[in-house]
Amino acid sequence: MRRHSKSILLLFFILIILFILSEFSLRVINHYRPKTFDKAFGPMFKEVNNPNLNYILNPSYKSNLYIINSKGFRSREFTFEKGDNIFRIMILGDSVTFGMGVYNTDKIYPNILEDIMNNTSDTNIKFEVINAGVPGYNAIQELNFLKDIAMQYKPDMIILGICLNDWETVSTITGEGIVVDGVAESFSIKKSLKKSLFINFVWINGKNLLHKLFDYEPNLTNSIVNDRGWGKMEMAIKEMNDFTKANNIDFLSVIFPVRSQISNPKAENRPQEDLKLFFGANEIYFLDLFQTFSQNAEKDLFMDKAGVHFSEFGHRITAETLYEKILPIIGYNRLSIRKKLGS
Repeated sequence: MRRHSKSILLLFFILIILFILSEFSLRVINHYRPKTFDKAFGPMFKEVNNPNLNYILNPSYKSNLYIINSKGFRSREFTFEKGDNIFRIMILGDSVTFGMGVYNTDKIYPNILEDIMNNTSDTNIKFEVINAGVPGYNAIQELNFLKDIAMQYKPDMIILGICLNDWETVSTITGEGIVVDGVAESFSIKKSLKKSLFINFVWINGKNLLHKLFDYEPNLTNSIVNDRGWGKMEMAIKEMNDFTKANNIDFLSVIFPVRSQISNPKAENRPQEDLKLFFGANEIYFLDLFQTFSQNAEKDLFMDKAGVHFSEFGHRITAETLYEKILPIIGYNRLSIRKKLGS
């Protein structure tokens, strides 16, 4: 019995040593490895002296992948002042709304939505849909973007694109690109292990192996509603709703699914259900795209197997579904829209 206990202790000690060596090796490799992806996108962002935002898109940035307009949006050019016959919609969000991975600006859902609305209108009203998505933003940054920047453009409607990682900590920008700030908290083994490069290395490669062998992505999104950041995200959305209502601005929240939910036929959508209950309790108008994407599960909806970023087709069905949802909100082609525009 004693020999058996010694063997277990020895094995445990060896595993700890191997873990430490692996962690150290990966941190050395990560330190010296060129961060070409981050550096390539670093110039697209601009630091701002605003602790509520940390960074914005760099106005007039251009590359062979992305073009940012003169006002700092991945959108078509528009005038600062809103014309009398303009109904202006601003879409807040992160890299999904920004259209990460889709390089043709006309193929991302804000621009597709603008085209649909203007092509189907039989009035003299022109619809402007401004893509205010910023990669790396969470709900708190989006709330402050609404108050500090979006309101300058006098929007008639705000749409919030909600990705299921919008509860995460605030992002900042450095010369290397976007990084996520840590939060000063008491020491926790669980939190420390989450930051382990070795554990993340095994986790990511394990998921990739599952993709290659079984075309399967485990659905792990259900656990995120238990994180305290999830509650903070919901409260930020509630504040956006209250703020827009106080300013007579229409507000719509759109919940984006992730591939793991769509690719797994037995996947639950607990985050969506939790948000819908929250929205119902707080009278927040919303659109859940889970069903729309599930009905098109055989199509290429996402840019990669493990991703959250939409393909061109994913952007197309998002815009079409949004269009149908928006009509009753703004009273499209009705007296309410003319009243809002003062015509």
